[in-house]
This record gives sequence, C-alpha cells and structure tokens, in this order.
Amino acid sequence: MRKVRDDRYDVLRNALGENIKTLSMTKKWNEKPVSTLADLCGVTQSNVSNWIAGRSLPNVLQLSIIAEYFGVTMEWLIQKHTKEELMETIIDRKDSD
Repeated sequence: MRKVRDDRYDVLRNALGENIKTLSMTKKWNEKPVSTLADLCGVTQSNVSNWIAGRSLPNVLQLSIIAEYFGVTMEWLIQKHTKEELMETIIDRKDSD
C-alpha cells in the first residue's frame, strides 16, 4: 500500500512541475519567472524551483494562487496531461493573447 501511495505522490509532483513549465510558456513572464511565482505565493525561489522540478509540492493556498495566476483550475494543475494536450494549451493561450 505504501508503494502505491508513493507512486501517486511522484506522479502528482511531476505533473504539477510539467504543468507549471507548460503554462509558463503561455505567460508573458518578466525576466524571472521563478521570482514571480515566489513573490505571489510568499515563498522562496528555491521552493518554486523544487515544485517545478517535482521535488516538492505547494500547499493548497499556494496551489490556488498558482492556478488563479495561470487561469486554470487547481485540478488541471495537478493532473497528468499528454504532450499533445500540453501543446494544445500553449497554442490556445498564445492565440488568445
């Protein structure tokens, strides 16, 4: 049972990191994207880097702030998406700018 829970946690962390990376391509970032999210969430840049790398997860409030910033749901942020779905997200968001 512990192994299944650990595997799910790994999938969740990796999905969140990939989704933040993908969404960052759709946003007009200032010079420092990690700094922007860190400021919004009230954490260090190291925390944000760890989220993106899949080493840790934000808390629920931070996840809510990230979702609102990117204009997606918290559920979308933590779901694993196919590469095609992620590319479609990038294209759709760039077209709407």
